Amino acid sequence: MKRLLFTKPVFKETIWGGDRLKTEFSYPIPGDKTGECWAISAHPAGDCTVCAPGTPYDGRMLSELWNHEPQLFGFAKGDRFPLLVKIIDAADDLSIQVHPDDAYAKEHENGSLGKTECWYILACEPGAKIIVGHNASSKEEARAMIEEKRWDDFIREVPIRPGDLFMIEPGTIHAIKGGTMLLETQQSSDITYRVYDYDRLSNGKPRELHIEKSLDVIRAPFIPQTVESSVTTVGNCEITKLVNCRYFQAERYVTKNGAEPAVLNTDGRFINMSVIDGQGMLDDNTIRKGDHFILPANYGSFKLKGEMTIIASHLPYDPDAKKKYYGKSIDLHVHSYESDGTLSPTQVVQKAAEAGLHAIALTDHDTVSGIAEALEAGRQYGVRVIPGIEISAARNGGDVHILGYGVDWHATEFLKELDKIRLIRLERNVKMAKLLENHGFSITYEDLIEKFGDRSTITRAHFARYLYDTKQIGSIAEAFDKYIGQGCPCYLPKEEITIERAMAILRMAGARSVLAHPMLYELGNEGLEELVDRLVELGLYGIEAVYTTYSQDEENYVKKLAKRKGLVLTGGSDFHGDNKPKIAIGKGYGGLYVPANLLNNLNLLEDQT
Repeated sequence: MKRLLFTKPVFKETIWGGDRLKTEFSYPIPGDKTGECWAISAHPAGDCTVCAPGTPYDGRMLSELWNHEPQLFGFAKGDRFPLLVKIIDAADDLSIQVHPDDAYAKEHENGSLGKTECWYILACEPGAKIIVGHNASSKEEARAMIEEKRWDDFIREVPIRPGDLFMIEPGTIHAIKGGTMLLETQQSSDITYRVYDYDRLSNGKPRELHIEKSLDVIRAPFIPQTVESSVTTVGNCEITKLVNCRYFQAERYVTKNGAEPAVLNTDGRFINMSVIDGQGMLDDNTIRKGDHFILPANYGSFKLKGEMTIIASHLPYDPDAKKKYYGKSIDLHVHSYESDGTLSPTQVVQKAAEAGLHAIALTDHDTVSGIAEALEAGRQYGVRVIPGIEISAARNGGDVHILGYGVDWHATEFLKELDKIRLIRLERNVKMAKLLENHGFSITYEDLIEKFGDRSTITRAHFARYLYDTKQIGSIAEAFDKYIGQGCPCYLPKEEITIERAMAILRMAGARSVLAHPMLYELGNEGLEELVDRLVELGLYGIEAVYTTYSQDEENYVKKLAKRKGLVLTGGSDFHGDNKPKIAIGKGYGGLYVPANLLNNLNLLEDQT
C-alpha cells in the first residue's frame, strides 16, 4: 500500500495570536494566544515529525528525511527542505513588515533563504483588510514616511474575503490584520524585518524593529501584482491554479461527490497538501479538515473522492521532472513470488519506487505469470516495468542462466514452451520432495504448494525456505550446503534444457537475450569466452556486466569482454526478497549502481502491455 507522509504541526504562541486554531481545526494548541501552526516544515525553528505507520519514515523529523531519503522528494536540489506551510490566526494586527530576497538573506542572515510567500484567505470578518504594499515613490520618501510615522500615508490597505490569494514578494511591505485566518505557503525561512509594531509591549518592552534592514530591501515604488488563476476540472475535482512563481506552485482542489473520482499524478514531484475544509479519501486514506501531509515524489497516481477543499503546493513544474527523478538507476534482474522471490509483483514495483528506480525488469524463472500485475503496478507507481524472464539451461554439467528482455508475453508458442518447462520442473520437484522425506524431513510437494500457492514456480529456494520456516534446518544456506545443492544427497539434476533450446524459446518471444551473472559460473576466462562465443552464434544480445556480487575487477573484465564480443551491457541485483535478505532492490549489498542509460542499449518499446 502506498503511504502518505502526515506531519505533526508545530504551534507558536504570539503576541497577536488567538484560539481559532483550536475552535476551527481542533488542534491541541498550547494557549489562547496561538498565532501560528507550522503545518509542513523542516525549518530548525519548527521541524515537523512525520507520521507514516508501517514505513521506515514513521516518527522521524522531516529535515532528517530530506537529508537521508532524497527519493521521497524526487532528488530535488538544495541543502534544506525548500517550502514551509503555515496556518496563521491573527486575533490582532501583525506588525508592518518586509522580507529579504535570497541574496540579501544569504549575506546578512547566516546563509538563510529569503522569503517569498503567498496568502490564501481562510476566514475574515466582513469588510476586513490587509496591508500589501506602500505609497512611497522612492526609498527616500519611504524613509521619511517611516521616520515621521506617517503610517496612514505610507501603507496600502486592500479589502479581502475568503478564497482570495495574495503574493507577497521580497521587498513588499505587508501586514495581516486582526480577525484574519489564512494559509501561508512560503520558502523555508523565518526572516522578518519589522517596520512598525504599533508601539506594543512584549514582556514590558517594545519589540525590536529593523528599520535599516527594512529600508535596504523595500522595493520602491511598489508595483501591485496581479495573480492570474485558471480553472480545470478532472473527474469530481475542480483544480484552480493559484500561484506559479520561481520558488513554488500552488493549487486549490475542490472535490464533490456525484462524479467519477479525480485521478491525478505526482509526476515525479513531492506535493504538500493541506485539507482546509470537509473530508474525503485519497486512495485508501481518510483525510479531513486540518490534516497536512506530503505525497512522496514516487507515489505516482492518486485518486481523490469526497467533499473537501485542499491547498496543494510543490516545486515549480519541470517538464523533465520525471526524467530527472527517474534518471538515477535501474534494476534489470528482479524476482517475485511468481518464481522464487517472496514479494508479489506489485510489492516488488513498490520497493523499486521507494528506492527511486527509473525502471525494473521482472525476470522470474521460467514464467511470465507476474508481468501483467507488474505492468499495472508500474503505471500506478510511476516505475517503468520491462517484461522479462530468466531461463535456466544446462551446458557441460552446469547451469547457465539467460535473461530475456522485452518478451512478448502473449506469444502462443513461447507460452507452450514455458508450460513444457513447468512440467519438467514439477516432476523434478515431486521427486526431490520424496528424497527429502526419505532423508527424514517432514515435507511433501503438496506442503510446498499449500505454503507458496499453486501459482508459484517452485524452485530449490522454496524447498530451503520451507525447511527453514518449519525449523527443520538452521539456515537457508544449510539446505543447499547439505541437502539440495549440487552433489548433495537430495539433489536431482534437471532434465536438460540446452542453451540452444533456451535461446530458441527467447526468440519465440522476440526477446533481447542476455547472459546472466557470467562470473558466477566459475568457468575461467577461456571457458567463459567459449560460452559467450557459442551464445553469440545463437543470437546473444548482451551480458550482465553490473551485478550484486561482482568485485570491481570482475565488473571491469565483463565490460571488456562485452566490448570485444559486440554485446550491450546490462545490470541487476538479482533481488529475491527474503529469500536473499541481504540483497536490496537496486542496491544489492548496498553499493550496486546500474545507470539508467544501460536501458537504452536494449532498444525496447516503451509500452509492452
